[in-house]
Amino acid sequence: MEEMLVATAKCAIQIGDDGLPRAEIPCSLPPELKRLFLLSSIGRKCLVLRMLMGLTLERSCGILNLHRDEVDDALCRALSDLPRVAGVQSS
Repeated sequence: MEEMLVATAKCAIQIGDDGLPRAEIPCSLPPELKRLFLLSSIGRKCLVLRMLMGLTLERSCGILNLHRDEVDDALCRALSDLPRVAGVQSS
């Protein structure tokens, strides 16, 4: 399970601002992880680094080259968007 989480995190961070077309979301992932690929690029990256990988705010800011408030805002938006993208994914 940890290997899948690390692989998902790497993929989620490497995807550009355009994201992945729904058809390219890895079908082997559990639905909870597939939802990550439906979030905005910055929201996805912040959520992966802060929540899934458990990195500190400072380390996440350094990786993403963003200010603390930008990371916090993007993470909050991503968390509030998750229920919406869950509905998009199931349709």
